[in-house]
Amino acid sequence: MILLDKLLSYYFNFGWISFPLAFLGGIILIFTSVANLNNKPKKIYKIIGNTLILQLFIIFFSMLFLKQLFREMVSKELIRNIKLTSSTIKGKNINLQETQVKLLIQYISSKKEIKPHHSSPTRKTTLYFINQLDTSIISLYQDSEIKKEFHIYWDKYDHVKELELKRIHINDKDLLDVLAPFG
Repeated sequence: MILLDKLLSYYFNFGWISFPLAFLGGIILIFTSVANLNNKPKKIYKIIGNTLILQLFIIFFSMLFLKQLFREMVSKELIRNIKLTSSTIKGKNINLQETQVKLLIQYISSKKEIKPHHSSPTRKTTLYFINQLDTSIISLYQDSEIKKEFHIYWDKYDHVKELELKRIHINDKDLLDVLAPFG
């Protein structure tokens, strides 16, 4: 998992280099079509130009694939961590009762997928999941449109801090009042 996190960080830190290289490949292709070259050098330049353009698409699509794979793996790890029997949840400036903790774990570990829509996360609630393995800091952001919907972020890995893992709908009024008291 850490290797995948490092690979994604590498892609996002150095992936921008693909754009100038692809641009260079386009210039090489234009040059070979305009220039009066022998057949052999023209073929080599076309191969180089096409390769430089192709690498942009390869890097772009592999980044998308790796990001989705990483999101799924981290979501499964988060669910596995919070389902441990000795998990407790504490929050900044909030008090959760034992039944609310169990209910929140149930919501987060739910397999139900909520499709993204044109809204954004707003109010943040920070929760600490404490178990025998470690302490996980999870951020719940209330949705800007649907007040019962929360976006979940987990800061365990470098790349996940900006990556929304999933969305949940909280239907329990008491739990909703604790997590979003002014929503």
